[in-house]
Amino acid sequence: MARNRALYDPRYAVNPVKQWLVYLKVYYPQAAALFSEVKRITDPDDMALALQGQSALARAA
Repeated sequence: MARNRALYDPRYAVNPVKQWLVYLKVYYPQAAALFSEVKRITDPDDMALALQGQSALARAA
């Protein structure tokens, strides 16, 4: 995510990760499950936490 933050506007930094997960979900059911969890995330920090296995919702609570 750090590289995406440097390359993209913060609003769009999570989009390449989401696109990658869409491609992977064809072959990996784990990617489909992860995509369903992160598809509404727009904040790069929340996406980084989700990719590390921590829920963004748990962080907000």
